[in-house]
Amino acid sequence: MPIVNKNKKYLKYINLIENTELNYTGVIIMAGGRGIRLNPITKNKPKPMIEINNKPLLTNLITALKLQGFKNFYISVNYLFKKITIPIKKFAKENNIEINFLKEKKFLGTAGSIKLVKKKFKNYLIINGDIITNLNFKNLIAFHEEKESDFTICTKSYENKIQFGVLKIVNNKIKDIIEKPTYHHDFCCGIYVFNKKIFSLLESKKRFDMPDLIKKSTKIKLKIIPYMLHEYWNDIGTAQTLIELDNKYSKYFN
Repeated sequence: MPIVNKNKKYLKYINLIENTELNYTGVIIMAGGRGIRLNPITKNKPKPMIEINNKPLLTNLITALKLQGFKNFYISVNYLFKKITIPIKKFAKENNIEINFLKEKKFLGTAGSIKLVKKKFKNYLIINGDIITNLNFKNLIAFHEEKESDFTICTKSYENKIQFGVLKIVNNKIKDIIEKPTYHHDFCCGIYVFNKKIFSLLESKKRFDMPDLIKKSTKIKLKIIPYMLHEYWNDIGTAQTLIELDNKYSKYFN
């Protein structure tokens, strides 16, 4: 909203999203996993605390969200949780950020710990703690609101180019050949927004993964909307990706 003086001269603007919607959005960062694929690094370090360019993934993510106006933070922890809670509490105090920790008594999966959050906000932004992105999260919340979505899932397109001729075989007979086809797939980016309706679908005190939640939401015909990411996005799920982001880790995977 533009602000003008009595002569209708532009002075400044007020971001209505920042002043309203973000105050009613809880941010839940999922940081409780074991990160088994990144052993031996994750044997003594939780994956969200791995440093890229000497800064932990988790602190970079929280800083980016704070700069965009988000205030209500929850971090789900389990594996090596003290190696997250102790440094992040210090980081939060130094940067005047209030963070609540959701401590799992057992591994609850990629969606189970969400049940530990009190239903006090209109929307919830869920983010995996191993993600690097320059996504404008405010735009994501605005999109979710504009579409009146119950469950918004961030996606990116993946191109799978086959380097061979692909045969179509029916009843043991070759019917066609497609030379070096390219297939497009939309994949889930580990970033979601949902409203309070979703809480009724979550399983209490048992393992419950995000694919389970998505399938359950589709069955009862909730409004589930994709949000296509065109911004930079990456995660550190594999050794190859981690080395590409910071080559100092190559010594661990020789």
